[in-house]
Amino acid sequence: MKSTYKQARDIFDMVRRFHKQLAVFYAQLSEKSEKERVRMLLTYMSRHEKNFERALGEYDHETASKVLDTWIQFAPDSRILSIPEVKDLHSDMSVDDVVDIAMELDDHLIKFYSEAERCVDFNLPKEFFGKLKEQEQAEEAELAKTAEGIKHYE
Repeated sequence: MKSTYKQARDIFDMVRRFHKQLAVFYAQLSEKSEKERVRMLLTYMSRHEKNFERALGEYDHETASKVLDTWIQFAPDSRILSIPEVKDLHSDMSVDDVVDIAMELDDHLIKFYSEAERCVDFNLPKEFFGKLKEQEQAEEAELAKTAEGIKHYE
């Protein structure tokens, strides 16, 4: 394993950028979609990602510097946080297709948090990344519930 010293703050910033990129990705997919329900879901997801990225920015200001300034020798690989090209996705996707994509992207983030949690030797940053991972897992469940509601929306 290659040594890649980073501060917890750098890892946190990668996550914020990922959520920002997800907001743009979902907005672009929404514009491309031919189905009203899919557009509704993607618009919801884009707005949710924007709000989450904004909340992380505020969280950054509130988080003790002793957590974010912690140095981590083996930082998680940022390539885990990759987003597919919109052009590779078709315009007649179903709600289920969108949920599958979103769950896969959420799984990338959960894997990233798990790696960050594993790489940290100190309790406070380990708890910090663990809580972010738990929050992302709760977000997955909420997305599935919202998608089911949209699928049955009249």
